[in-house]
Amino acid sequence: MRATLLAGAIFALFIALPARADECTTDDRIETDFGEVVSTEIEIADGTSKDISPDINRGGIRYIQAMVRVAPAPGRKWTLYVRDAFLRVVDVTTDASADANGTAKTGRIPRGNGALYFDYAVTPKDSAPLKVSRIVLMPEGARNPYYSVQDSNNVQFRSILNISVPAEARALGDRVGMLMGSWDRRAWCCTAVAIAPDIVLTNWHCGGLKDEIAEDGFWQDAVCARTSFDFSWDEDTISREFQCVKVLQVDRDRDFAILRVKPRNGYDQLRPVQRWATAAAATPLTAIQHPVCRPKQVTQGGDCKVRDASVAGWQGTAGSDFTHTCDTNSGSSGSPMFDDSQRLVGLHHLGFQKINGTCDKKNKAVHSRSIFDSLNAEAKAALKDVTAN
Repeated sequence: MRATLLAGAIFALFIALPARADECTTDDRIETDFGEVVSTEIEIADGTSKDISPDINRGGIRYIQAMVRVAPAPGRKWTLYVRDAFLRVVDVTTDASADANGTAKTGRIPRGNGALYFDYAVTPKDSAPLKVSRIVLMPEGARNPYYSVQDSNNVQFRSILNISVPAEARALGDRVGMLMGSWDRRAWCCTAVAIAPDIVLTNWHCGGLKDEIAEDGFWQDAVCARTSFDFSWDEDTISREFQCVKVLQVDRDRDFAILRVKPRNGYDQLRPVQRWATAAAATPLTAIQHPVCRPKQVTQGGDCKVRDASVAGWQGTAGSDFTHTCDTNSGSSGSPMFDDSQRLVGLHHLGFQKINGTCDKKNKAVHSRSIFDSLNAEAKAALKDVTAN
């Protein structure tokens, strides 16, 4: 087994993108450490294999995901087999999942212990090598404390697999995924919800990092190409990953983005939320989210409800938002808010803010009706099965 390592690795931070808010305590940090993006120049020739474990030798890594490229050419077919220390195949990536530039992402690969081999084959033989440009290292958990919670001594997050989570809420979890984006040496996570079999809804501000990308560049094509959504991020070992392929609509004022996606495996489909409704004051809520990039969590019951039914949005749009008292955190941006009838009533996007020096203890969500009423022609046609009350 042989391959050529052309250069050393460069490490970068994987963060949880926060809700766009002023923090109410100085102890909380804007960015939540979640791991590393390793930039490499690993090159693997046809018929050879490379043990990449020395390049990702970090403690506490749960999964990895690699970005690979094979220069496209007519008739060129290639396959990357990822093998564990026992040479068992744990992931397969082929030219079928590559974009027009020949770039593809592997699946979410359990790290485990020992060697991890990238085994490459291409036809015609002696054709182009496979190059590994980036490897995202996903750890067991983030390191920063929670914020935008009502009681820090009694945080209301539960794993979606917790036996106390009702079956109805657990079923809604199929519709919710973790957004993973990256730019240069930085990466981030948010939450997204499926609203058609191939369309997701998330926040506009999840389309970049403001100190890396100018705001008019959020959700540009290059950001979409580097963004994926994992709808199985719920403590399992099966990846249901979808890749962003087209931006249908972005709205900075209402802080939403509607994106077309395709399944990495070529056949998966999303289970969408197609019944939308308007939230009234005191409406009990269920929030499904990925706080600090954690596996799928549920906030439900107790104080998780609508507080103010109509408030101005973050850019001053009258009545576009409501406030709620469900616990959230970095990475919760883009989380869907459901009512007791499992209808989508809002999209979480802002955390606590200081008003006249006092923490308001209110989270903010965009009304789903406000989103629905502002759909452009392309998005409206794609969401023809969505109903909104």
